[in-house]
Parts: sequence; structure tokens; C-alpha cells
Amino acid sequence: MTTLGENVTTTTALVAPWESMARCAGLMVALKRRHLVVVDEGDRPLGLVSDLDVFRQGTLVGAGDWAATPQGKARAEDILLPIDVIGLEHDPLDQALDRLADSVQDVIVCVDAQGRLVGLLSEHDAMGIVSRQMPERLPLSFLASHQVSTVGRFEPAVDALTTMLTERRRHLVVLDEAGKVHGVVSLRDLFANGVADGERRMVDEVMVGESVHVARADHSIRRAATEMARHQIGCLPVVDDDGRCIEVITRTDILRAYAAWLREHVAVRVASEQR
Repeated sequence: MTTLGENVTTTTALVAPWESMARCAGLMVALKRRHLVVVDEGDRPLGLVSDLDVFRQGTLVGAGDWAATPQGKARAEDILLPIDVIGLEHDPLDQALDRLADSVQDVIVCVDAQGRLVGLLSEHDAMGIVSRQMPERLPLSFLASHQVSTVGRFEPAVDALTTMLTERRRHLVVLDEAGKVHGVVSLRDLFANGVADGERRMVDEVMVGESVHVARADHSIRRAATEMARHQIGCLPVVDDDGRCIEVITRTDILRAYAAWLREHVAVRVASEQR
């Protein structure tokens, strides 16, 4: 049985509750991490600090005099998020992934029997696991499809934010003037560019990255996971031969598919051993 503890990232940045936002921002940039775990003196998790929370305080990079401002001096405990999913290191990986897929956070915190931090497993980390372990034969058609929500590249970014909050989405497919896929805009892109704080910008101005990453219906789940892991993206538009979006595949979809495959794989192996 594959366990959660065998698959977590153990090089997790730990911060104390009194650490400043400037310190948190610096660690996120240096370690390329979207989450920091706030721990007590016994390394027991108290909560999370996410990059979105740091964005709301000012900037992730902490440019200029930001570190000296009241926002930069704010402490981790001031913006502490409750941990939505905590798993034990010996929990089956498929059960942990199902819980992660159901969570509003995109990370699961793994602890030992004494409640001390073992590591983190993020959705991005999980895509790397799927890209290495899932068989190539399973196509994207194995996944449930989603109704596509789109926004034009030259529409106001605030309209994209309103759609995401109303429809509870983390991504929107961005279309060009011909109705073809131009890219994807994420909730993180909007917060990072101050759209939630009243910045008047167009969708095209807040998109991160210039490359357009898409999939086709005959691609495998493993290939889609590899693409997401390589480019650190949260979804892939699935396009037809004309470049028009027909559905969207998210990391959550792949998490559920991989968890289901793990259960089936274990069941087949157990049945074989009992013969």
C-alpha cells in the first residue's frame, strides 16, 4: 500500500507565528513554495500562510521599501489560515488524494502520530507523482468533463474575477478574437495583480506566461499530468482540431482519477496474491 508519508515533500519551509510577512515572502521566493507551515515550538502545525495571503498584504517579492511598511512587518499569525486537510503519514495515498480533491485548499499537511509535521503534498506535487506512476493507456475521456467558462482576452479583469467568485472556479479559459484558446487566467493571477483591490486592467494584462498549453481528447491522463507538473499550471483546456475549447481538465480531476486507479491497482494485486 502506498502511503501519504512516502510521497510528501519534506523540504517544507517552517515559520514561527511571529515571523514577519517580509520573511515569509522571502522564503516563498527562495524555495519556490506557495505555502508555508506555521508551527509551534514542538513542530506541530498551527496553520498555513499562502502566497495569496501575502499578495493581499502587498507583494510576494517584497520590492522596494515593502519590508519596512506595516504590511511587511505584519506577522504570520495575523493571516494564519486553518489547515483544511491533515493526514497521518501512514494514511493510504488514495484516501489522502480524495480528501485533497474535496478541499478548498490545494495542499495536504502530513503529520506523525505525535502531531509533528512530516511534510506537505500539494496538487502540483501530486501531478509529478501521476506523471511518473499512472499508466499511459488511460485517456482523458476517462475523466468527467466540465462546462467551459470563458472570458475574452480584452475584457475587464474584474469581470473574470466576478465570474470566478460566482461560479466558484479557480481558472477561466481566455479566448482570442476568433474564439480560439489564447490561454488561461487564474484567481491567483487576479489577486496578484490587484484586481480584487480595484485595479482596472484587462484580462490579457494579468495572464501569467506567454505560451498556450492545451490538450486534445485523445491525450492520456498521464500526459496531461506531466504537462501540468512541467509548467506548474492548474488546468488544461481540451481543444478540437480548430483550436476551440470543448472542455477543461483540472488537477482535481486528475487527483480523483489517480486515486481511483490506485484503489483498483491495489485490489487487483491483492486478488492476485490470494490465488
